[in-house]
Amino acid sequence: MGNYNFELDLKSVNTMSVINGWIQNDADVLEFGPANGRLTKYLTMQKNCKVTIVEIDREAGEEAKRYAVKSYIGKKYGNIENYYWKKNKKKYDYIIFADVLEHLSNPKKVLDNCKEILKENGRILISIPNVTHNSIIIDMLNDKFVYSDVGLLDRTHIHFFTLKTFKDMINSLEMYILNMKPIYSRVGNNEICNSYKDIPIDVQSFLRKRIEGSVYQYVFQVGLKENEKQNIILEPFGLDEYEELESQCFYKKQDQEYNDQNRISKKYRSNESVEWILNLDDIGAEYIRIDPMENNGIVDIMAYFMNKEEVIFDIKEFCTNALENYNEIMIFDNEDPWVEIKIPVEFIDAELELHVKFKILDYGRKRNEYYDLVTFLEKHGISFGTENTDINNWHLKMLNSQQQMQQQREYIKHLEKDIFKQKDYIEHLEKDISEQKKYIAHLESDVEKLKNVEK
Repeated sequence: MGNYNFELDLKSVNTMSVINGWIQNDADVLEFGPANGRLTKYLTMQKNCKVTIVEIDREAGEEAKRYAVKSYIGKKYGNIENYYWKKNKKKYDYIIFADVLEHLSNPKKVLDNCKEILKENGRILISIPNVTHNSIIIDMLNDKFVYSDVGLLDRTHIHFFTLKTFKDMINSLEMYILNMKPIYSRVGNNEICNSYKDIPIDVQSFLRKRIEGSVYQYVFQVGLKENEKQNIILEPFGLDEYEELESQCFYKKQDQEYNDQNRISKKYRSNESVEWILNLDDIGAEYIRIDPMENNGIVDIMAYFMNKEEVIFDIKEFCTNALENYNEIMIFDNEDPWVEIKIPVEFIDAELELHVKFKILDYGRKRNEYYDLVTFLEKHGISFGTENTDINNWHLKMLNSQQQMQQQREYIKHLEKDIFKQKDYIEHLEKDISEQKKYIAHLESDVEKLKNVEK
């Protein structure tokens, strides 16, 4: 029955739940590629829709057609690009392509034919996989492009789409995208087994900030005309742009080494404040080491001991491999940052909690940028710890200045290139002028000869 015999899930955000949510009751629906009819059944039984199906897999089609008013199934009639479905001359409120277009040899032609059987105010509901998902890019950067049984690189996909190429195709058909819903899946959370650790830190930083990089699929409403009455606007991306990071906490006695047996880890979003709470009486440790992330970056960190009611002792001194430490704000220029806390002897077996809080202020930039930041702040006499200092604002100003300088350098290169081209052009003109002068001199010589002949 193929790879698409899944149960209908309307509770989570997925292509089927989005498409179903856009379909009103009592509608005439044409559904391409319904597989075993999971959506077909729901539309018929729960929404009283009249559904026509087109399914190339005969076994799946036989199951789905039980819920359809008309069906085209099998390799001949169920092949979308044989266009038997068009001979019906019926017009539909909705035409569904749920993860179907990428399987067609000419999806543009199929959509163009759909225009003739779509009602004036009808909708074509389309979901497509995003070939520019960061999972694919990471593999390609490592010289991999591996097909699988399902997912973004399903081995039966013969067309690949990006958001831009899909929009361009719809525009070329003189149709309109009336709504859009992105479906997200972060790197490492789908069928492509890789992570940001598989690529250099500079590339990580770029990919993590691509909004489209976490979009697994797009779902669209397409119509024949712009809906001026409702003034439908494309649904904005709902992704928080912060990627998932991992923090680790190690603890040990003085005569021991840090090891995985005495280690705990925690996943978090890079925009979140993270807190480790350790019961000193339980762990009996003399040293605690926090690895806030596995990237270089800037970390705002604080630590203190407390009982159940109040803070007993604030920790101001840390052992760390940070490039610089400004009043608990640390700049790390390496990919293995750590902060170590020595537990005072009087607290080792105390019924106290050690609280270590931190927040990532920035991460994943080029290492020299962090060094430049330190130099920039020292030059301007700025302390990270002052209340009036916003590190992100100063960092932004510095980076903007760097960007402006880079833009000026590029502009100068552009001017130099233009000057070089102009020099070539001037030389070319001078050569033409020289040749023209020679030609004029030749003509003058001919004129003089003709005058002498006439005499």
